[in-house]
Amino acid sequence: MVAKESLELEVANFGPIVNGRIGLRPLTVFVGPSNTGKSYLAILIYALHRFFASGLSRGMRDRVHLGLDGDVPKVTFETISAWADEVLGGRDESLGKPTESPLTLPPAVAQTIQSLFDEQADALAEEIIRCFGTTELHDLVRKGRSVKAGVTVRKLSDDDRSLRFEHKLSLKPLKLGSVFADELRLAPQDGRSYRHFFWELERSGQYSGARRTPPYWYVRFFDSLIDLLLPEIVGALHRRAYYLPADRTGVMHSHNVVVSTLIERAAMAGLRQPPKTPTLSGVLADFLEQLIGMDSHPHPHRKSSTALAQQIESAVLQGAVRMETGEATGYPRFAYRPEGWKDSLPLMNASSMVSELAPVVLFLRHLVAPGDLLIIEEPESHLHPAMQVEFTRQIASLVRSGIRVLVTTHSEWVLEELSNIVLASSVPKSRQKDAKGNGIALKKSDVGVWAFTPKQKPKGTIVEEINLSASGDLYSASFDDVSVETYNRWVRLGNLVGGDA
Repeated sequence: MVAKESLELEVANFGPIVNGRIGLRPLTVFVGPSNTGKSYLAILIYALHRFFASGLSRGMRDRVHLGLDGDVPKVTFETISAWADEVLGGRDESLGKPTESPLTLPPAVAQTIQSLFDEQADALAEEIIRCFGTTELHDLVRKGRSVKAGVTVRKLSDDDRSLRFEHKLSLKPLKLGSVFADELRLAPQDGRSYRHFFWELERSGQYSGARRTPPYWYVRFFDSLIDLLLPEIVGALHRRAYYLPADRTGVMHSHNVVVSTLIERAAMAGLRQPPKTPTLSGVLADFLEQLIGMDSHPHPHRKSSTALAQQIESAVLQGAVRMETGEATGYPRFAYRPEGWKDSLPLMNASSMVSELAPVVLFLRHLVAPGDLLIIEEPESHLHPAMQVEFTRQIASLVRSGIRVLVTTHSEWVLEELSNIVLASSVPKSRQKDAKGNGIALKKSDVGVWAFTPKQKPKGTIVEEINLSASGDLYSASFDDVSVETYNRWVRLGNLVGGDA
């Protein structure tokens, strides 16, 4: 049996956060007062996905290409050829298929991969800066702290908690350091990539170590190796992420204005100097770019995500979100058609709830695939409590379909229904038909709820996991304290109105 592995993120003196260690689960929930760093951490996770999903492999490939005439990488093609002879010499007919056992990289090759990884500190810092919309990395360091500010990502085996990898980005001074397990292995998770790697490996075995200049196959070999290694050295972070910011309703409403501005500037190109425009954070810029560049036709290979989008339309929106591509502009237009209506409304004329959830529907239908991460800030915004509960169930359905989800929330309704969803996983099969909630359940191990608690000493936020209550049926946050204080104030006011001392 293959050991299960979990991904952890640890931050120190990052933004308002003093320290915190978060386990990234299929469903990760951040809860706490405003201005405690929930969005800070969510944006950081998005930036890590953005970099590790594309920027890392691009940067490592560039180093391989640049190193052909220098000393990077430090592995000669003689080493690769020797490894090829060793692996291919004992290969049987099944080698290269998805069921094949993992391959252990030679120490020299593993060390080269690690050195290529560690050289990406500047590129990773640039992506984090872009996503936050700041100008300097030290702007993200907790005020008054110039040392021990950093971000650490590690993957541990769930069976024996042994370290699979660890990547530590120090913010002051900027440095990226990686630690891999004693043996770095290639696991055949993607059969096509695995077979392609063996094809490149077989080609490498055809060359003699006497040649002094690494040929074309040398670069191709490393390209294939990096593609196959990424899931092993960064875990789920190698998948794409999509971020739906808290102010997405305003962005959706201003979408037509932005498109009109783009068209106007295109028509005036070369006639006048374009005015300076305030820059957006990378999160908002990516969100807007994805909306503008969205194809009106759903991708056929995302049928499961499309079905989930329709499910949200039916259960929550009670109508359909439509997208059409303007014939004159080529840019998309968004509208909403309530159930039973023949005509659609422009999205800006629909309710706030529809505008709030329309991006979720659109991203599921056109962009998000199983294995990707969908980050939703404040999913409860503009939703009646009953719809908050229903949408929480829809989020659980996304997770069950294989989509990873991270939400930030202030809603007790979201947490209470999430508690029910976890509790439902313990209902015996013989009684499941009597459980309400459409039979949606998630295992406790699939859900992580993290409290962001402000502290005075040290000044800042501490991030800690919220476990189910002693009775095992609720994620208990600070909402009860607010309810108690509100009730006590009602009692005091009532006594004053009634004349009691």
